Amino acid sequence: MCLTPANVLLVSYSFAFEPPINYSAEDFRVRICPECETVYEEPGIEICPNCDVPLMDKVEEPDAAPAEDDSNLPSDGLIVIESTDDEDRIGLLRELLEDGGIPCFLSDELFTEEPIPAEKMVMIPREMESDARKLIRDYFS
Repeated sequence: MCLTPANVLLVSYSFAFEPPINYSAEDFRVRICPECETVYEEPGIEICPNCDVPLMDKVEEPDAAPAEDDSNLPSDGLIVIESTDDEDRIGLLRELLEDGGIPCFLSDELFTEEPIPAEKMVMIPREMESDARKLIRDYFS
């Protein structure tokens, strides 16, 4: 075989080129060793090279505390019926609404905001707005 510049270039290129490996999304999951807690992000590693132990999928820890059970919140959403910093009025509104069969939620109970706003929002289920407004209007007039 006669080596010409074209053949040399072709030969050197064919040795340098590696065909692409087809990885699936499963190959790119983050794995962790349960023994030494080393994290592996490279695809294809299933056994910890340090401990010779099978790797586990790394579970991401949520940044915030788990949310409280929202099963008692209405599915249609909440609306703000009043916003005030008057604790006595908030207590009165809550008692009035709950005695009238309307669930009542306060913003400081549902949201953890820093700094805490001076005014609290009194919230009720959207579908009960007209009943709540009538109760409040009748009581305060």
